[in-house]
Amino acid sequence: MGFKELLPYIVGPSRYLGNEVNSIHKDPVKVQLKFALCFPDLYEVGMSHLGLQILYHILNQDERIVAERVFAPDRDLEGLMRKRQILLSTWESGIPLKECDIIGFSIQHELSYTNVLNILNLGGIPIYARQRNERHPLVIAGGPVIVNPEPVSPFIDGFLIGDGEEAILEIANVYLEWKKARGTKEELLTNLAHIPGFYVPFFFYPRYHLDGSIKEIEELVPNYEVKRRVIKNLNSVAFPNFPIVPYSKPIHDRLSIEVARGCSHGCRFCQAGFIYRPVRERLPQQVIDLVETGLKNTGYEEVSLLSLSIGDYQTLEGLLPPLMDKLVPEGIALSLPSLRVGTISPEIMTQISRVRRTGFTMAPEAGTQEMRNRINKKITEQDLFETAKEVFTRKWSSLKLYFMIGLPSETQEDIEAIAELTGRLVRLGRHKFQITISVSTFVPKAHTPFQWEKQITLEESRGKIRFLRKKAWEYGFRIRWHEPEQSFLEGVFSRGDRRLHEVILRAWLKGARFDSWRDRFRFDLWQSAFEDARLDPNFYFLERSKDDLLPWAKIDIGVSPEFLWQERLKSQRGEITPDCRYAGCQDCGLCDFKEISPITYQLPITVSQTSSTNFQSTNPRKYRLFFSKINDARFFGHLELVNIFHRAFKRAGLKLVYSKGFHPLPKIKFAIALPVGVESLEEVMDIEIYGEYNSLSLPGRINPHLPFGLHILRAQEIPLNTSLTIPSAQRFMIDFSDLVLNKEKIEEFHKKESFVWRARYNKKERQVDLKKTVKRLAIKHKNKLEVILGLSPQGSIKITEALMAIFGLKREEVCRLNILKVGVEL
Repeated sequence: MGFKELLPYIVGPSRYLGNEVNSIHKDPVKVQLKFALCFPDLYEVGMSHLGLQILYHILNQDERIVAERVFAPDRDLEGLMRKRQILLSTWESGIPLKECDIIGFSIQHELSYTNVLNILNLGGIPIYARQRNERHPLVIAGGPVIVNPEPVSPFIDGFLIGDGEEAILEIANVYLEWKKARGTKEELLTNLAHIPGFYVPFFFYPRYHLDGSIKEIEELVPNYEVKRRVIKNLNSVAFPNFPIVPYSKPIHDRLSIEVARGCSHGCRFCQAGFIYRPVRERLPQQVIDLVETGLKNTGYEEVSLLSLSIGDYQTLEGLLPPLMDKLVPEGIALSLPSLRVGTISPEIMTQISRVRRTGFTMAPEAGTQEMRNRINKKITEQDLFETAKEVFTRKWSSLKLYFMIGLPSETQEDIEAIAELTGRLVRLGRHKFQITISVSTFVPKAHTPFQWEKQITLEESRGKIRFLRKKAWEYGFRIRWHEPEQSFLEGVFSRGDRRLHEVILRAWLKGARFDSWRDRFRFDLWQSAFEDARLDPNFYFLERSKDDLLPWAKIDIGVSPEFLWQERLKSQRGEITPDCRYAGCQDCGLCDFKEISPITYQLPITVSQTSSTNFQSTNPRKYRLFFSKINDARFFGHLELVNIFHRAFKRAGLKLVYSKGFHPLPKIKFAIALPVGVESLEEVMDIEIYGEYNSLSLPGRINPHLPFGLHILRAQEIPLNTSLTIPSAQRFMIDFSDLVLNKEKIEEFHKKESFVWRARYNKKERQVDLKKTVKRLAIKHKNKLEVILGLSPQGSIKITEALMAIFGLKREEVCRLNILKVGVEL
């Protein structure tokens, strides 16, 4: 029995199905290598991560390899798995994790470490690398956070430092050769260490002074160097044309296209700005092609162009007009999530607001010009206010500002300036626009100029946030903040050493999970873990000297430590380092201008695109679709069902009619919503589309784009002014094979004159008299029950709720029933 057998009993079951549109399914028996791509967070977060989709696409292009996904199960599923002793397996084929050859974790932040341990444990895999031998999967990890892998290095066999598109197949090839030769695990790790960018922690041994600082890092393998892997040209590596489209709504529910990698602004606090150098832009024509292909194969309603600073994409202003000409007729919005103040022209703002405007984000990071100079944030107040004026003039719904507290050399005046600057923006907008600031505590990161700086204490962080919250009330802006306790923990691990593994283990054993989620974070568990491990977390907040040996000293990201140190000194003097794209090379040490160098493109540009028919010039038509919802489709919630059909229609080439207004929506109407877990032989929906279609052939056009369990039965064209008739009752057949069908409860129900059901939702009580709602309750066969349930605006009830009320069933017992809707009464 796999964990998917538990789906009826949990919240959000559709995220565990693994059969989404564009997911890849191979026969595990017919491949040579089974690769589990693990994301140590919820599905909704993992499916928003483009890197996971890229590696999934690259690995599965190789016919020898099957790559399948694994995410962190939510607490309800984890509890059932542990109770029933069910092991974690991959999403697509249900391969037990312990039977995979390679398990690759994508670790995006320090607060996911306990989830890594939890996934290994749920998969039946020993947590420590030293406990695993040739019979166990090889456990590797990548991602930005592992440029300092030391805190989790005892759990992981090896790390890939840097870009993974080329290295991932090299790792697979080394493994296949080793597997064929039936070598030892040490031989495998030795072979992997020859791959540029692959870090084997077992080959280094740190020793410590009595005060906890590192005395030396002994190299156990001669001449072993680890230098960050760099993709030289984005245009030459694979990118998914068929990205997976989730059923449930991920954090970022859109088509994401990476248009550039790397940033040359050199903000001294920003780890990404140093570990992703140099800047490598994608060809504008390739961007257009990827957008067109991706939309055709997904049906998304929004496109996001991704880069660390999208406004610095040299040809953005020339790319946007032809791109928006393609998106606007389709009602597709464009998102530029990382626009940098000073790179946003009025023309860019005009283009991205052609479909819809939601919110606009700026990241001043600091309230004073002096502090912005110290962190090398090369924007001025004039830049901020000119951009804000454009936002207000174009009536964006909201403005969001990112700030940091606790930056090096920060004073109280710097904190006050954050509030004052935001207050002036409120007055500029005449209090008509929602302005929100998001505040986070500065955390020194490895491989940045601030890697030697101290981090402020927990109490200092709390005090600064309290001050800004008070000022927010005075000046009339909203404030959100990253919890100081979470920043505290992030600071410990960002510059942590190998000794912290015991703290991570103890916190996990105490129940720490999903530490990046505010509502799940338990700081008390971590405090207890530090005490038990006899480690003082405040040690990791201390300022470091240039001579201190840092835990990540054996990892070379390409940017020289001397350059970083000089940047720190320039920060202390308030000096700016210019952008190498515009002021020439600044000698950071990365580019040799032979193998590695920046790649950018210049205006003017010429792009071609496929022409699109203006269907809106034709009259809209309305079609009524009858469909079944059975098997796995019973796990779709109503909103998920709307999205699934919407995107299936778009992939099928139907031109949907949208509502007018600020946020246009497709004109799709369902007769009634079914509870999650309930099947139906026939449901009804109406859609409005441009163009005339044959009703007999319409189902055949749509069905290939629907997931398993959803099927259009028939279609008919109806007048535009026709409305759906809401049925007066629904007829269900319930199979009690897994439970005892209590006939006495049925007789008891029939004898009562009234049967009032009460429930509380959001602190409000709702009650329904089931004697007026349940039109029929009768046994049809030995274990089959027929229920006809009336629908009334004054007081309806779900079939699951009715069964719980009449038979006194618990929710988990109702989940064991097979409930099938077989018809309606009009």
